[in-house]
Amino acid sequence: MGGALDGTYRDRHQVLGPCPLHLTTFDLTRHGMVISGHGTEGLPQIIPETAGDEIHAVGVMGLIYSYAANVTSRRA
Repeated sequence: MGGALDGTYRDRHQVLGPCPLHLTTFDLTRHGMVISGHGTEGLPQIIPETAGDEIHAVGVMGLIYSYAANVTSRRA
């Protein structure tokens, strides 16, 4: 559904949620998989790459909500 998860991280259990739209909670130690609620897919995973002191997002594993496909090309 794509509900905002701002402020729902719980450090003690390392989970994110529940989502205000479908009450799903995601386990961040297991790649964002659904652990409770009505969600049907885990969270998309951002693939980072470092260059010196900088960190860049270079890809995404899983679909970003409401997109039919993710952009997968890398920066030159």
